[in-house]
Amino acid sequence: MDKITLDRAVFKALASDTRLDILKALDERQKTVTELARELDLNKATVFEHLEKLAEVGLIQKIEEDVERKWVYWQLSWTGRRLLHPETITLALILSTALGTLVTAALAAWMWLRSGVANATEAAPTGFAKSLATPTETPPVQHDPLFLALTVGLALAFVGLVAWAWLVRRQAGGSGSAAP
Repeated sequence: MDKITLDRAVFKALASDTRLDILKALDERQKTVTELARELDLNKATVFEHLEKLAEVGLIQKIEEDVERKWVYWQLSWTGRRLLHPETITLALILSTALGTLVTAALAAWMWLRSGVANATEAAPTGFAKSLATPTETPPVQHDPLFLALTVGLALAFVGLVAWAWLVRRQAGGSGSAAP
């Protein structure tokens, strides 16, 4: 995972309330200088200066829609989105961990059920037949049913908790769908 480095230039760029307002406005969607000037009630030249400073430190980027440069849009860069929404990366990591735990628990349950069925249907060799069994045979996987139930329950609780946190965040007005 790439990390964000905040150097002196980035801190200097973030020291302006106008530039912070521009970042928040671009968090909604990509916009032109005219749209930003109208929304922030500022002169277009002033907005353009602030946009250039933010682009210089890598927090926003210019998108040229038309070859003739008729419409030039500005949008948040990857660094700008990460700066405004660090929780999205954390949430993604937690959700992927929760799903990994659930898959592991399901796989363990499947192996336990499979070994239980195999043990119930096949008669285990005894006596002389047992001594003739080749040493390369691996014994069936043994799982503690209580531990397995606990693992599956915790995995489901973890996934539910992450889903609940995501829903609460969405209802609180978080975007939740920032473009990667």
